[in-house]
Amino acid sequence: MLKKSPKDINLIKTAAYYLKFIGKAEEAVQYYKKGLTFYPENPSLYEGLGHSYLKLEQLEDARHAFQAALSINDLRPQAYVGLGFLYNNSKQFLKAIEALEKAFLYGYKSDTQSLNLCTLYHRVSQFEKAEYCLKRILADDPRNIYAGNLLVYTLRNLEAQ
Repeated sequence: MLKKSPKDINLIKTAAYYLKFIGKAEEAVQYYKKGLTFYPENPSLYEGLGHSYLKLEQLEDARHAFQAALSINDLRPQAYVGLGFLYNNSKQFLKAIEALEKAFLYGYKSDTQSLNLCTLYHRVSQFEKAEYCLKRILADDPRNIYAGNLLVYTLRNLEAQ
């Protein structure tokens, strides 16, 4: 039987995370919801719930979960990453950019999400930002073929302006 303790919240989060990871997002949602009955002020439970809803393509529920995490603590990079993913999938690219920029501002580090942000800049014709972002990625990983190719395409677009 679960009690309200730090050990139990870690068990709930770990079980829910692995359920989501192995493709059982519906079960993960139930674990996160159960955790929230014990810990309604825990933003990481809301973030996990939001990511599980994303897996289930329940975008409105995901948005509510991420916003709930941010209403508790508006410095949560994982919640902003989730919103960025959600807005990107909804073709709301400027909102996706804003969310990912906040995630990085608040300490999020991910090569994949950095590249996603560069791609979003490119998609909305913010080529100067895309160039800067891509050069930063290539400084860390000069063999990143996707970033290199996108940089070439970005520089061509800058020349054409």
